[in-house]
Amino acid sequence: LVAFVQPGGTAAKAGIEAGDRLLAIDDEPTPGRSIEDLPVLYARFADLKPGQKIAVKLRRHDGQSAEKTLVVDKMERYL
Repeated sequence: LVAFVQPGGTAAKAGIEAGDRLLAIDDEPTPGRSIEDLPVLYARFADLKPGQKIAVKLRRHDGQSAEKTLVVDKMERYL
């Protein structure tokens, strides 16, 4: 579940919103059923390279499904 989207960040540019649930990244299902799954999800994002495009499947807070394409930005920009 996306809790926060950095204004002007990669997710915001792709149209991802707080409340969205990530279902898959490049057709690979995401973990995230529990808090213990978060390190695995963070590691998947950390392995992405700036400029890389990824496809994200998600479910909106209203139940609608959506697919978005993200262009990865440098993480240190937001730290």
